[in-house]
Amino acid sequence: MDTPRMSSAPPPHLPKDPEGPDMFNAHHLGPRPKSKLGKLLLIFVLIIIIVGGGYLLWDNYFSSSARSARQMQQNYQKYLDQQDAYKTAMKNDTYGGATPQETLDLLISALKKGDLELASKYFVLREDGTQDPKWIKALQDTNDAGKLEDAVSALSKATQTQSWDKNGAAFTVTNTNNEVLYEIDLKLNQYTHIWKIESL
Repeated sequence: MDTPRMSSAPPPHLPKDPEGPDMFNAHHLGPRPKSKLGKLLLIFVLIIIIVGGGYLLWDNYFSSSARSARQMQQNYQKYLDQQDAYKTAMKNDTYGGATPQETLDLLISALKKGDLELASKYFVLREDGTQDPKWIKALQDTNDAGKLEDAVSALSKATQTQSWDKNGAAFTVTNTNNEVLYEIDLKLNQYTHIWKIESL
């Protein structure tokens, strides 16, 4: 019996295994491209940050409401600083008497000596804690007009009237017909408890 002869023909070509190493070619081994959706999300987030930041910057610094708020804050701080300066000046103010009459006598004494600078110190301070220049000017104008002695004479005749305010006092100067010629108002400095002339 003849032995079957083996075929020398090459084996038939087998299809490539889709799961085999041929699937891992150079294309698949390289970097994978970023997702377009990821890029869009990143751009969207950046836009939100830029727009939101710009709005906050505008709203807090450049808008009319922001400018108004800053102006109000500056004005309020200026008011607080002014109040502090006023309190400090009031606490350091020693020009005046322990009673309304004593303050008026001190004013008359200074005017008799011609010391207008000293006389002006017996008037109340301004809201910023400084002396009001209108008083030294008024006294200087009276002196220049040659009426300082008349003013001293009138003040010497002033009589104190009843005041309903415990921190206020008033004097009046009347003529022979008992008509009021001058009124003098004084106010108590509650920090130093001395009396200051408020109006004359």
